[in-house]
Amino acid sequence: MSNCKDFNGKVVLITGSSSGIGREIALYLSSLGAQVVITGRDEERVQIVAEKCRELSQQKVLEVVADVNRYDDIERLIYETIDEFGKLDVLVNSA
Repeated sequence: MSNCKDFNGKVVLITGSSSGIGREIALYLSSLGAQVVITGRDEERVQIVAEKCRELSQQKVLEVVADVNRYDDIERLIYETIDEFGKLDVLVNSA
């Protein structure tokens, strides 16, 4: 897939990235050099996916346990992302 956009250093938040399609997107973007925010409701699954992303890339990976059905969790998710990386380049809604 040499035609893919260069994600090196881009900050990508993927909702629902602890399983399914969101997980696969997170792993793929990590392999392209993205700094990813892994989020989901299950802390253990979030940690597992985050560790797999760290195995694929030396870029930062942020883990945030959150339920995107709750406004307070969404707000915290954005604040934690900005606090950690100083920006957000891409949002993937997969939850």
